Amino acid sequence: MAAPIGVEDLAEDLSCSICLELFSDPVILECGHNFCQVCITRYWEEIPANGGEDMPLPTCPECRCEIPGGKFTANRVLGQLAQKAMESLSAHASDEDAELENGEDVQGDLIFCTEDGCLARVLQPEHWGHQCLPLGEAVEHYKVILTASQAPLESKAQAAKSLQDLSAQKVPEITAQRLRLEQHLSSQFLELHQWLQEKEAAMRREIRREEELLLSELETNQRNGQEQVRVAEGHMAKIQAQLEEQQDPEMFLKNIKAFVEKYCPSEERGSITPVVFRDFSLGQFKGPIQYMVWREMLPALRPAPCRITLDPATNHPNLVLSKDLDSVHLVDNPEEEVPDGPERFSKSVCVLGTQGFTSGRHYWEVEVGEKTSWDVGVAKESVNRKEAKVTVKPSNGFWAIWLRNGSEYKALDSPSKQLALKAKPRKVGIYLDYEGGQVSFYDADTMAHIFTFSDAFSECLYPMFSPGFNKDGLNAEPLRLLSPVL
Repeated sequence: MAAPIGVEDLAEDLSCSICLELFSDPVILECGHNFCQVCITRYWEEIPANGGEDMPLPTCPECRCEIPGGKFTANRVLGQLAQKAMESLSAHASDEDAELENGEDVQGDLIFCTEDGCLARVLQPEHWGHQCLPLGEAVEHYKVILTASQAPLESKAQAAKSLQDLSAQKVPEITAQRLRLEQHLSSQFLELHQWLQEKEAAMRREIRREEELLLSELETNQRNGQEQVRVAEGHMAKIQAQLEEQQDPEMFLKNIKAFVEKYCPSEERGSITPVVFRDFSLGQFKGPIQYMVWREMLPALRPAPCRITLDPATNHPNLVLSKDLDSVHLVDNPEEEVPDGPERFSKSVCVLGTQGFTSGRHYWEVEVGEKTSWDVGVAKESVNRKEAKVTVKPSNGFWAIWLRNGSEYKALDSPSKQLALKAKPRKVGIYLDYEGGQVSFYDADTMAHIFTFSDAFSECLYPMFSPGFNKDGLNAEPLRLLSPVL
């Protein structure tokens, strides 16, 4: 009699997909797949674990899921099932040999048809040609199958429980992150509110001072007017008295010239100085107030947009910097040779900013325009500047994003990540929070977030730029550093 179908199928389920033999010392990976410990260890040894951007972390041979650190756990239940399957196959082979040697007649015994799943007699014609087992062997056969089914179910349960535990652990973490972010937002807007409130209060005080000055001028004008009325009325009374004495010519004309000079105003002496009444300055208090305040507020922002210049001691020999050190482009044959030095990039086609940062929060912008290739980001001071090929990634001291072929954006992380942007940015903003361990990138026109690196920094960081290669003349446009609008 041939080996039972179920046992053979079970043997397939209990076989390692690397060596194709029944499991020996099986281990389970985090993704839930099982392998012989010797097989998976040899498999990972033959493939470098982390050799660079194009060499991935250890992965599962079946689902290609990354296995950080090549971690696995012994699966003793699966090993026991594999051992039982091996013993079952060996026992069945021994039973077949014994039946042939003893020539036993089992034609009248009850058997179990594995194809129809029912009890039958050996001589029943409807079961001729079917795979059938003695009852005891059928019981053992299906016990093995049922027991074996527990292993994958246990693996699924373990994976689901791990996922459940991780999710449960993430709940308070997410809540804590939300609280921290809300607190950060509140503090940021509180600073703006306080600044705006202080500015509004200062402008209100200025308006009141202007009001006091205008009212003081009006009060002075009133006092002057009252004095002029008093003097004029006094003079008119004197003149009226003099007119009443005109019947006596001698008395009327006596000292008349001095009287006229004293009490009768001439055109020069008698005119009243015109008064110009001032109003509030509408240009000062009713102009483009929001724009004026915004311009004044920019230097008070934290971080305020900072001006970055390029360091001529660092640029690759084929990179040409502008005279004011705010733009860079690539040429095949530079007109002037640059002296080599320890700070200059000899192989990597990039240049650093002059300004370095060891603390604080900073933000700057670079215009990429319609370029088809570029790299922007930050680099630590100790990056290798002389090797022929340096992979741009955090472990090598770079936190950067790039564009290739006009539309392929990538964050140069470990491993690198493709970026799906809704719009092609013409200007890229870079934000560095040194103590917070954050490097973020934005579309500077809309401030739409592109990508964020999180890391711990321990040395000076410099802005890093590369205009990319000029393929077929499509990428000749330079990278331009934008000055803050202050």
